[in-house]
Amino acid sequence: MSHAPPAMNRLLLAALAVLIGVVIWTVKPWERSGGAIRPDTGAVAEALPPEDIERVLGVLLLRVYAAFGQLEEGAIYDGLATAVASDLLTDLYLQRRAVQARGPENPEDPEAGTAVITDLRLDDWELLERRPDGYSLSATWTVVGIVGHSDHQHERINTYAARLTLGPAEGQWRLIGFDLDQVQRQQAPLFFEAFE
Repeated sequence: MSHAPPAMNRLLLAALAVLIGVVIWTVKPWERSGGAIRPDTGAVAEALPPEDIERVLGVLLLRVYAAFGQLEEGAIYDGLATAVASDLLTDLYLQRRAVQARGPENPEDPEAGTAVITDLRLDDWELLERRPDGYSLSATWTVVGIVGHSDHQHERINTYAARLTLGPAEGQWRLIGFDLDQVQRQQAPLFFEAFE
């Protein structure tokens, strides 16, 4: 029975060490914490207690509407990416662009209005189901904004009802499902003077 020379043994051990290092670096077990980063605290959480679901949902909705308040397409898209999963991002972005194209807030039209969100309130929410990919929720929220036209400003109040799914995506808590059920626009009595 012959033995390999010591130099060959060292070379085999070195190759084995490199192989193990490559496998560990590829698998990256240190990145698998089992949770996702919360947008409200920056902490990693595997699950969210009910009071935390409300806080996380509120922050994500604020991010969505902050993105919708942008005029540049890239800023809208990038802002939405901080709130929704990549699977949902393109659809939500295209829906928003379609609304802008046919609505009074079209930035291409000089006579169109621009909206600034002044308040967002999560009115009610209910946990419908704890799913493997997150939480299925029913939620209603109200968005208050000031819409400016070429000759006046007025307040707009919209109330939304939707079925949302909150879950981890790309290592972050995000909206991973967004099915809008209802939009109710309230008549706002507040008017401002004409622009100077």
